[in-house]
Amino acid sequence: MKSKHISAREIVLIFESGDKVSEQLLAFVNAENIPTCHFHAIGAFANVTIAYFNLKTKQYEKIEINEQLEVASLIGNVGWYDGAPNVHAHVCLGKRDGTASAGHLIEGEVRPTLEMFMTISDEPLFRRQDEATGLPLIDLDVRA
Repeated sequence: MKSKHISAREIVLIFESGDKVSEQLLAFVNAENIPTCHFHAIGAFANVTIAYFNLKTKQYEKIEINEQLEVASLIGNVGWYDGAPNVHAHVCLGKRDGTASAGHLIEGEVRPTLEMFMTISDEPLFRRQDEATGLPLIDLDVRA
């Protein structure tokens, strides 16, 4: 993955074939000490694991797709949960036949590229576990 600051608050990340997006994004956020950000990306994956959150069971149901896919849209943010950065991203993936799959991004292997634009925020956002769902949701009242 390559990166370039294009302004004081904006960074472009270019992922290359074989890069694991979630893993490398989290490592980048840690290395750059980014307090909070949001991002969007387009490109392609060779393999991906997405998930659907089942509200009844309060569990993510993983879906693995092992084929070439167009990343029609990848959007997300980074907040803090349990003292560490937490990536929350959703993705819409186009298949060869024009159908789409979408869900919570667990991990995606890039092939051949993924172009991500990140906007950094100065004020960190924190997540807390929601009792009703068990999900780590952004809580605007939580401070460091």
